[in-house]
Amino acid sequence: MPDQRPINVKTANMAGSTFIDVNLARTIFNDVNLSEASFENVALREVKIHNANMTNLQIDHARLDGMRINGILVSDLLSAYRAQAVKPASHPLQVTEIKAFVPAKDFARSKQFYQDIGFTMASDGGGVAYFHADHASFLLQDFYVETCADNFMMHLLVKDVEAWWQRIHDSDVVTRYGVSLSGIEVQPWRMKDFCLTDPTGVLWRIGQNVD
Repeated sequence: MPDQRPINVKTANMAGSTFIDVNLARTIFNDVNLSEASFENVALREVKIHNANMTNLQIDHARLDGMRINGILVSDLLSAYRAQAVKPASHPLQVTEIKAFVPAKDFARSKQFYQDIGFTMASDGGGVAYFHADHASFLLQDFYVETCADNFMMHLLVKDVEAWWQRIHDSDVVTRYGVSLSGIEVQPWRMKDFCLTDPTGVLWRIGQNVD
């Protein structure tokens, strides 16, 4: 009778032993539509691999390279397994983005201002321009009510607040647009930030989390 004992695969970056079933391994490798429950606790999860032609073996991390089960690299199976395990579940109410409509007194002037400080204008039409910097975005609107604009505030969280301050300072927007730029301050809520007004009077707080 074929030996049905599991192959015990130990890796340097996983706690304990990982067992993978050949049939499950094929599914992992070829089909990413597995249920979330099948892959709870990826680092500690035990899934059994049975191979009729192999006896119980201890395989260290270095020996994973080139090791195959039914023609499939064990390292590829483990990578696919981990990728599936951390894949976020999709649901009908999933949110993909939220954006604010930022008012503009002089639409053309504000569009140029935001490009000058480092935002990318991705689209422009119908009195609305879409701006983004990496994953952060907002909509600049050709709309102005003084009391609204004077009380409008945006917050931008960045990785390096000093680099952002320096870029805005070097762009000379303070002189060219008559806006204000504060110095960087450490806040009691564990953040350091600075303030910038745009040509309409919108206040931006640009900050970085600190320990």
